[in-house]
Amino acid sequence: MAAMLCARRLLRLARRSPPLPPARGYADPAGGPAAMAFTFASPTQVFYNGANVKQVDVPTLTGSFGILASHVPTLQVLRPGVVTVHAEDGTATKYFVSSGSVSVHALHGAGAGRGGSDHGHAGPGYCKIQPGESCVRDGSSV
Repeated sequence: MAAMLCARRLLRLARRSPPLPPARGYADPAGGPAAMAFTFASPTQVFYNGANVKQVDVPTLTGSFGILASHVPTLQVLRPGVVTVHAEDGTATKYFVSSGSVSVHALHGAGAGRGGSDHGHAGPGYCKIQPGESCVRDGSSV
């Protein structure tokens, strides 16, 4: 009985309140840095440390994606593949990674990897790929 009485009072209050005028709101434009501070390292060597780059393309277990400035925060596991670093001047440098992780957040994006032996590669688990060349690692080429 008390619940019915309470419900009636709420309905009366709802009828008495004046209707709100329709209003339309828009989201604020996304703010953020125009450049990205990028760190890319292996356990034994640092390739980029806070470098300003335009874009980084990474292969992950959930698919490949590109990282730009103001990218949403994410944490991913790298799968074997090619990481492409696009510099501000438009040049692209490619690295083969065997494994590792990718962390993207407001402060910086970082790639950390680990892998097999160093046979003239850019570092353990990495192979710098020059244009027109292929990377042979552990019997497989990229």
